[in-house]
Amino acid sequence: GDLIHSGVCGPLNVPTPKGHRYFVIFKDDSSNYTVAKLTKAKNEAGSHFIEFAEMLNTQTGRSVKMLRTDQVMTSLVVTLKNMQNAPD
Repeated sequence: GDLIHSGVCGPLNVPTPKGHRYFVIFKDDSSNYTVAKLTKAKNEAGSHFIEFAEMLNTQTGRSVKMLRTDQVMTSLVVTLKNMQNAPD
């Protein structure tokens, strides 16, 4: 849980039957546990990261300390900033 690698891919030329045109991948560096999520838009990456981080914390008791991406994920940064400022 210390280091998570992530990337968003898309838009795909042909969407899925449910209209998904992107996918986002999260990989825990220490365990190699990897999750891929289909999304309809890039800005859904932030909410999928929160789900991944919460699941990782529940399963391992460890929290994410660093997120490494292959590109700028503006919506994810905004989501994380909002999480930091939210009351517990």
